[in-house]
Amino acid sequence: MAAWADLRAPLARWSMPWGDLAQAVDFDMRDWWSPTADGYFAHVAEAVIPQAVEQFEPIEVSGLSNLKKADLAHEAEGLAAGTGWLLDIFRLAQRCRCGCCRG
Repeated sequence: MAAWADLRAPLARWSMPWGDLAQAVDFDMRDWWSPTADGYFAHVAEAVIPQAVEQFEPIEVSGLSNLKKADLAHEAEGLAAGTGWLLDIFRLAQRCRCGCCRG
């Protein structure tokens, strides 16, 4: 049976069989994707960018309020660099590398 996702459902209810596969082959999405201005931030609603920044640089969010979207996207890219931040959909596929838990 193929994996599917109802985009109206909360992420926790999505069918995501790739998490076990990712763990089995030691796949870490951080090695393949990072949030960039052109690759992510320019393609989401302007209000989403400060919400994302809040997750990896909460102290910096207040300084973003007066920026236009293009500048906001580039600033967010700089703040995200090196943090290892991933979108929720990518984080759900990650597993603990210690092997002792399912987190």
